Amino acid sequence: MSDSFKNNLQTTEDVDITNKTYNKEPQEGAHKTHTHTTPFKDMGNHKTSSALHAINHETSINNAVANLASSRKRRVKAELEIRDAYQQNDFREQLKYQAITPLPRGFEVCAEFPINALPDELAQLTEEVARSLQVPLEAVGSTAIGAVTIAARGKYQIHISEEHIEALTNYMLIGMPSGSRKSAIVSFFRRPFEDAEKAKQASYDQDSMTCELQKNVLKTMINDVKRRALKELASQDALKREEIAAIVAEEMRPYQALLNKSHSRPRYLLDSPTPKKLAEVMQQQDEAIGIMEAEGGLWKNRVRPNEDDILLKGYTMEPFSNETSTAKSVRMRAPCLTICSLVQMEVIETLYSKNKLKEHGVLPRILPTFATWRGGPKRADAPEIPEQSVIHYEETVRRLLDTCPVANTADREVYSLSLSNDARDALKTFEQKVNSLIHEGRFANFESFGEKLTGHAIRLAGTIHLWQHDAPNEHAISEISMKGGIDLACYYTQHAMAAFDLERLQALKFARKILKWHERYPRSDFTIRQAQRGIGRCSAQEIQSGADMLERHGMLGQYLTTTHSHKCIMNPNYPPHQFAFNR
Repeated sequence: MSDSFKNNLQTTEDVDITNKTYNKEPQEGAHKTHTHTTPFKDMGNHKTSSALHAINHETSINNAVANLASSRKRRVKAELEIRDAYQQNDFREQLKYQAITPLPRGFEVCAEFPINALPDELAQLTEEVARSLQVPLEAVGSTAIGAVTIAARGKYQIHISEEHIEALTNYMLIGMPSGSRKSAIVSFFRRPFEDAEKAKQASYDQDSMTCELQKNVLKTMINDVKRRALKELASQDALKREEIAAIVAEEMRPYQALLNKSHSRPRYLLDSPTPKKLAEVMQQQDEAIGIMEAEGGLWKNRVRPNEDDILLKGYTMEPFSNETSTAKSVRMRAPCLTICSLVQMEVIETLYSKNKLKEHGVLPRILPTFATWRGGPKRADAPEIPEQSVIHYEETVRRLLDTCPVANTADREVYSLSLSNDARDALKTFEQKVNSLIHEGRFANFESFGEKLTGHAIRLAGTIHLWQHDAPNEHAISEISMKGGIDLACYYTQHAMAAFDLERLQALKFARKILKWHERYPRSDFTIRQAQRGIGRCSAQEIQSGADMLERHGMLGQYLTTTHSHKCIMNPNYPPHQFAFNR
């Protein structure tokens, strides 16, 4: 046996792989026993290698099974994707034969404007203006009603009973597409107001020196009142600073009101005001003002639920007070506000989506109209408006503006209009019919408008009455005028039904957003989630409503994949650079 072989057998240290301890040679003086280390070591290595081999073999089997299962899943997934791709291609080919219809420009209401409900001369003027300007008849008729009501300036109230009194004000809102000559309509009906306003302002400017002196005198009086009141209250230690300020403000209020009127030029119309500015101007203009404008500056993101009090009180002519520490305080006994705005369809859609304004009662007070041109190709040689009709309209407006009421009520100097017996019977019949429809649920999504429908009919009848008589207070509102007001109220009800249809409003809004997003990022198909991320600030339900409307108009189809997910496939005939709706 060689020395090297002996040295290998005489190992001085064995490693126990199980207990991980070291067996060393006994030290000198210790009891020695002979141990055969090599055979036990070989046995341990053999057992360990067998166990490792078994584990590796089992692991390899498991990996093979996992790979096989994964391979089968991938194969199944690939087969499903291929099948989906074929089915989507077939679906896309079928979409080619789907007709694409344009999205509506807004709310389309199939209701004919009751032109016969207007007095003969006003009906004739309405038809002539619509024919000359080549604009929808309902837009001109609604603007004419608004103009007559603005000219009344809150000088008339309709007494139905001791408990039921309607102020003669209206909020007209006419929606028209862009480029449909809204400004031309407003320009025609504003003309007599602007002429009367210029004449009043010229007279005011001639007396500007007197007005300036009066203003200086009033300022001196206000300072004297303030100084005297503070001196009298300074000795009263029991009063707090806030109480003193309130008492002094109350003493100064009458003089401040005279000062506000002394340095304000006469105005009949106000354009695009904020609610705060509107209240200040109304206080300066004998608490009455009218708004007649195109593009709808007042309604365009300016009316908020916390600032709508002036619109509520100006409609009913109830006392209004706005006491703030940072702005001018406004207090009015009977504010009168009449609005006639011609706006784009998108403004109405945004306005009627604000539930708070509906709950507060602003939206039910509005008479909406969705006007669309149905006269075919427009003519280049449209006829002029007859001069006789123009003169009659301007004279009627000036007559109403110059009327000075003689009756005096607790709140405001007004004329009191009454109903004839026949008109009262027609009104009761209509009111009973409206109540029955509300009970049956016919006003499901706009019940608040239905509750005010009788009041709308009374106000519209009063507007007709103002046009018919030179001295409206000397005549009772007739049955013909009341039936005309009822016919107009029924017409505006159909438009209000469309305006309060929030689901259709939402679907149309997000259908347009999907198309605009698709224009920026063209693709042959997309999911609801992809469109939601691309558009932003919306829910999947809102996107789904827009996709449903686009599907109804043939611009896309919705395909259910094998994984039960929705995919929107664009119609191949709809190129992303062409829009099928009016922006």
